[in-house]
Amino acid sequence: MTFLNIILGMYEIRLLIERYGSAVNGLMQTGNQLMSYVTLLEAGIGASYVYSLYKPVAEQKNDEISSLYAGYKVSIRKAVIKMLIFAGLASVLYPLLLKNSGIGYWFMVSIFILQSARKIVPYFITLVPQNMIIVMERRYIVSALNGLSTIITYLAEIILLRYTKLPLQFLLLICVVIAVASGIINEVIMRKMYGARLQHNAKPDLTPNKMTRDVMVGNISSMAFNSTDNIVISILGSLSSVTLYSNYNMISNQVTNLISNIINGASASFGLKIAGKDDNTYYSFRELFTGILCVGGIITAVFTVMINEFITLCFGDKYCLSLLNVVMFAYIMYANIVFPILAMMNGAAGLYKESRNFTIFQAVLNLAITITLVPIIGITGALLGTLVARFAVTVPMNYRLIYKYIFKEQKARYLELIVAVLVSGAVALLTAEINQFSAIQGIAGVFGFIVRLVISTGVVVALVGMFWIVTSKDFRRFLMRIFKMILRR
Repeated sequence: MTFLNIILGMYEIRLLIERYGSAVNGLMQTGNQLMSYVTLLEAGIGASYVYSLYKPVAEQKNDEISSLYAGYKVSIRKAVIKMLIFAGLASVLYPLLLKNSGIGYWFMVSIFILQSARKIVPYFITLVPQNMIIVMERRYIVSALNGLSTIITYLAEIILLRYTKLPLQFLLLICVVIAVASGIINEVIMRKMYGARLQHNAKPDLTPNKMTRDVMVGNISSMAFNSTDNIVISILGSLSSVTLYSNYNMISNQVTNLISNIINGASASFGLKIAGKDDNTYYSFRELFTGILCVGGIITAVFTVMINEFITLCFGDKYCLSLLNVVMFAYIMYANIVFPILAMMNGAAGLYKESRNFTIFQAVLNLAITITLVPIIGITGALLGTLVARFAVTVPMNYRLIYKYIFKEQKARYLELIVAVLVSGAVALLTAEINQFSAIQGIAGVFGFIVRLVISTGVVVALVGMFWIVTSKDFRRFLMRIFKMILRR
């Protein structure tokens, strides 16, 4: 699904640029990030309730589950009211900062209002049933529904862009309708899954809201990393630069979201293990962590070598970034692939308060570098801010927290993180040299790209995989577990 979403997403952007121009596409991407800030008003409610539900679910205490479910619904509805107010103000005020973009004010307002509706609807009708499904260790259902919803949305937009001349606002309205339908399906599945276990007249338990301040710090930091660059570039740079940045960012996000969904699929299991003080938790973590380091290294190396050729095929070489920016994008993606397993472990253990200070610092550091450098060196400045914050703070500090509070008797392996990055970089460099052979470079077009992609992936998988097999016992156990799962099927 992820690969299909990347292809459909890139094609949709191409149609948007052809129909409305690069500036309008940049406006759309900026609007998506701006409306992401609406989710801050959720204030960490979801994470707090999910963590609070682990124990009663493990102990099958239906009364507690019902009360927490009722409290979750009450809390999220209050948050949605705040979201609507914020979104309305942002939709009216932010376009004033883009008055030199050449796009009409009321056109921008209408786009932002519809994008905010697309963002808020899932919080109103989808989030609660989705998290209730996740707590039951059924995240794969949520991931499948989200993936299917995204594909249907892309297809609807592509058909309308390709074969009609309907206004852009109508396309966004279709997205809202699809979001509503997805929410209804999630609700039906959740009710069927819990059945009589949920007592819908239970008294709401609002206790988890006491945790939301610490969780919200993490949400704010996440916004600083994932929903700031386009906004800063649009204000201090140009909407056309946003399009350039967003093409790479969309591919990177699709990949990291896939990995994150896979990892988060294990979050309920780890939460229950930690709550039950399972002695096998450490070894399970080590296997999964080394697996992620290996997979992340492979994806990063292939991305570094092949992404500009892919962008050229989709949009033309004028939309390509420099090699320096590509490398920074690739290793930001690597950090984003590794981070979810660290966040999952800390979240499963409820370490929100313990991570609060460095979470704030990483967001401030990222924003300070980005805002300072974007007016001087453009996109490079935005990427540098994220890269420094991720590798200097996010990954090492979250890694340290796991060993300090969860696996106290084990020793953290910081050198492993550094070596993983160096190996991926060295393999990317070698693979790029192999691709320069005239026999390979002489094949043009889509077929040539596929040939080089297959060769590059094969070389990277062989080299990175061999490194981890030779050097890590945990990774070998991870592979054996995967092989056994495959054989059982």
